[in-house]
Amino acid sequence: MKQTETTANTTTTIKSTFHSDHYYILLKINYTQKLYTQKVEPLINKAIEKCFGETGKLISDTKIINYNPSNQNLILRCQKDSFSAIWAAMSLFHDFENHPCYLEIIKVSPWLLSLANKERFSVSRFEDDNSNNNNNNNN
Repeated sequence: MKQTETTANTTTTIKSTFHSDHYYILLKINYTQKLYTQKVEPLINKAIEKCFGETGKLISDTKIINYNPSNQNLILRCQKDSFSAIWAAMSLFHDFENHPCYLEIIKVSPWLLSLANKERFSVSRFEDDNSNNNNNNNN
């Protein structure tokens, strides 16, 4: 967005940029059992606590925006400052209530709306494209 101000002698262009204070993470929970909504928040807190201890829980400030129990996908909001730590905690988490549990990061964005588009910046899409390119190169 550009705005132009004109005075008697000079023309000044002001550029406006939009910043987000949060990051949104689209996750898939790979767990042996179906998780209900009330179990998801303790799972996320456990992942952060396991990686960073009590301090991690205090500084993370995460919020579950949406959870779909049928496919076990969730959208997690976190502060921009703690984004790298949250990503690390989600990636390193591997068990919940003595059962194997993995959190697969599907997509990350500073804008919630961009998570709605399944084709744009999807990790699985890039993997599919690369495998198709490799198959075409082999033929």
